[in-house]
Amino acid sequence: MRLALAVFDACAGAGGEFWQSYRRLLPTPPRMPHPLTLPASVLAELQDEGAIAKAEALRQKLRALYP
Repeated sequence: MRLALAVFDACAGAGGEFWQSYRRLLPTPPRMPHPLTLPASVLAELQDEGAIAKAEALRQKLRALYP
């Protein structure tokens, strides 16, 4: 988790040109299949209330921990 957050921070502008280039190699969020990367308006398309609730709870927790 710490490594993932470090890569996220680096790709968000804190890591210099190398990480900016690396970020461009990654798929954009709309193309990622993970619920945390989906816009809130698309979460309903999961058609699983439990999965939607868990994804939203985790989103809120991550936003609180890493604003």
